[in-house]
Amino acid sequence: MATKPRDVVGLIHAQHTDIARLLGRVSTDTPAERETSWCELRRLIAVHETAEQEVVYPILRSLSEEGRRIADARAAEEAEGIKVLSQLEDLDPTSAEFARLFEDFRPAVAKHSHAEEDEVLPLLLSTQDADRRRRMAETFVMAEQAAPTHAHPHAGTSATAHIVTGPALTIMDHVRDALHQT
Repeated sequence: MATKPRDVVGLIHAQHTDIARLLGRVSTDTPAERETSWCELRRLIAVHETAEQEVVYPILRSLSEEGRRIADARAAEEAEGIKVLSQLEDLDPTSAEFARLFEDFRPAVAKHSHAEEDEVLPLLLSTQDADRRRRMAETFVMAEQAAPTHAHPHAGTSATAHIVTGPALTIMDHVRDALHQT
């Protein structure tokens, strides 16, 4: 991201833009180039979805029945996405099998981002004042910094599950990432 968004709505929107860019790169990179783009995309999705579960969705659920419905629908999409993300992580990014599964994953991620842009972000704008959205952005960034960097589909997707399992998974992921880079 070139500029630092001032509030959680701008932050999420900017990350959706980054995710869309990376989805395109993974699809168009040569197999030899794909691993770098894929690792960046995988990490961004993992931390982004964790922060939404911890920061955004609890607030939406507290607003109204409509907020709960929206949060639950987006969380269900994320749970499915995390399963596929985990399957993709188990594949060689240069393989044809990865490319086939990724081409199924790509439109689902785009659809999820669009649903958030159409429902989640407007709801945040209409119910949270500018100061609250700014504080949410700060909390969102902190949640991302503490989030696991890989998909963990069996760890749960609720804010409570992230708080309970997140620290151990984050440590494991950081070790895994460090070992992979050496």
